[in-house]
Amino acid sequence: MKKEIPPRLENVCLIIKEHIRNRDYRFSEHAVQRGLERSISFADALYVLKNGVHNEKKTCFDARRCTWKYAIEGKTTADSLARIIVAFEKGMVIITVIKLFKKAKREKR
Repeated sequence: MKKEIPPRLENVCLIIKEHIRNRDYRFSEHAVQRGLERSISFADALYVLKNGVHNEKKTCFDARRCTWKYAIEGKTTADSLARIIVAFEKGMVIITVIKLFKKAKREKR
């Protein structure tokens, strides 16, 4: 029996802020490990989630877990760019943290 795909959340940034305000979130082991490797603290991840923007192109459906994974991007407190991936399973789960680097613009010839 196939599970039905749940609808994508509208206003995901507002929902994320509500989960943070209510302290209804947790960091996955993977997010903790990646944060250590990429020098993105818990405080930085939460800052990006509170102040960043939803990147709909990087948001995707996880068929194995039957849930949407939302990508939020923004600057950390140290002014570097990061993408935070979250899902909503018994509260909000911070799945991973990614440090972003701006691509240099190519010169037109």
